[in-house]
Amino acid sequence: MGEVVTQPDNKIFVVGNMVDSRGNQAGCVYRLLSDGSLDLAFGQGAGRVLLEYEGYDWIQPMALCLDPETLGKIVIAGAVMGNPPKGAVVRLNEDGGLDQSFNNGKFFINRVGNVGNQNMGVVVDSGGLIVVAGTTLGQAVFTVVCLRPDGTSDTDFGRGGQITIDFPDGIDLNTNIQIQGDGNIVVSGMCLSSGIKLCGARILMH
Repeated sequence: MGEVVTQPDNKIFVVGNMVDSRGNQAGCVYRLLSDGSLDLAFGQGAGRVLLEYEGYDWIQPMALCLDPETLGKIVIAGAVMGNPPKGAVVRLNEDGGLDQSFNNGKFFINRVGNVGNQNMGVVVDSGGLIVVAGTTLGQAVFTVVCLRPDGTSDTDFGRGGQITIDFPDGIDLNTNIQIQGDGNIVVSGMCLSSGIKLCGARILMH
């Protein structure tokens, strides 16, 4: 299971993976009512939405957040599990349908490095910018990708809309992202070298 987020009306979003009786895996997002039952107003009466991307076996969603501008829309970040895996971001409407105002209703796919990457966290700032934290595979460095509200790369951010952060001496696993009160971004995770260490960085957004 991935992340859990509660709406102001106490409805609950959960992202993760499911496996059917034939062993097929799929990414999915559930919405529950406050009593824990499926919200049948979400996902065309199913209470869940399967996340599918053409050409890939399955999607591994890891994080989600509410869009502060609408509250009803949700942004989901994870990876499409191909060879190599690639980071993926998608936005859903309140009813679970793909948001056509985000990248024309498609997944935004971000590839960083030569051996693949996975998105691990996502936030949306007060202006609608979507900032996604992740980790590359292989050399394992932090990745941060910034998207405009319409789902296109924010080319004013970093190099072509993304940056990488390589801490000295070891493998870096980026697992958390938060927005500070001043609008800047903090990312944190683990650095694996001689033991496990906490590592983090602040990214100036202005």
